[in-house]
Amino acid sequence: MFCPQCKSEYLQGIKECADCRIPLVNALPPEPDHTGAGFVQVMSTYNLGDMAVIKPVLENAEIEYYFQGENFTDMYPLVQPAILYVRRGQETRAKELLADTHISFLGISSPDADRT
Repeated sequence: MFCPQCKSEYLQGIKECADCRIPLVNALPPEPDHTGAGFVQVMSTYNLGDMAVIKPVLENAEIEYYFQGENFTDMYPLVQPAILYVRRGQETRAKELLADTHISFLGISSPDADRT
């Protein structure tokens, strides 16, 4: 069971999200793939703490972004990392900002990594 708003996963039998107070669904819809819509991959992480640091940095800079696989539900056969995508043309600024946050010790891929 999943919350369609915050995407939290719950045990079978629970009917409502404790945080959002909305009914749970059996499965979340697949995440949109924006890679063909002007977004480029910047980095990836297995750490939820990294995402908690990255999101406000990008939001404060008004950089359009999304994390693919943010809830670590992709298995191929192991858990896949969440991949950060930013709007094409904003990737250099995003990498600069994230390099200044000194979060590389949290296990994320380098924002300087050349990813296409």
